[in-house]
Amino acid sequence: GFVKGKDTTDVLEASIMGWLTEDLKTINSSQVLFDVLADGSIACALVSDADEVTGSEKRHTIPNVTIFNTGDLKWMATLLGMDGMSSEWCIYCFLRKKQWLENGHEKGCLRTTENMQEFLNKNLSGADRMGVKATAYWPFIPVENYCVPLLHIMIGVFNDLIDYYFD
Repeated sequence: GFVKGKDTTDVLEASIMGWLTEDLKTINSSQVLFDVLADGSIACALVSDADEVTGSEKRHTIPNVTIFNTGDLKWMATLLGMDGMSSEWCIYCFLRKKQWLENGHEKGCLRTTENMQEFLNKNLSGADRMGVKATAYWPFIPVENYCVPLLHIMIGVFNDLIDYYFD
């Protein structure tokens, strides 16, 4: 059926999350195999073991696929199990906005999908949860592989410039 509505976890789960997660798991656990065929064309496939696939002598294999995730902070926070926390908590460390806004602040402890799950397992509430509200959708993608696009950074810089100009 057709799913519509605001961009919420309910809509995400009812629409693309199931098949997208399965596809990303497959990509994450596969090798990429390129074969140059007799007619000069190139065939590409995801395989679990490239040695088991017969093909041309002109074979190239990428043995380790590294998945990176990019998007706005709301998208990345949601995928990390921090739905609604993108404006309050850093997605890379355990600092709150009021902490990381201070000049010269101490570095926070880095987030991992494992230590975020530990916070969740403790059934903490409020700020003690460190922004963690649910299990990460894709725990096989490390937090350090979540990349904020340059466009979003530049939008934020120009928004600040406009705010300061009008103030």
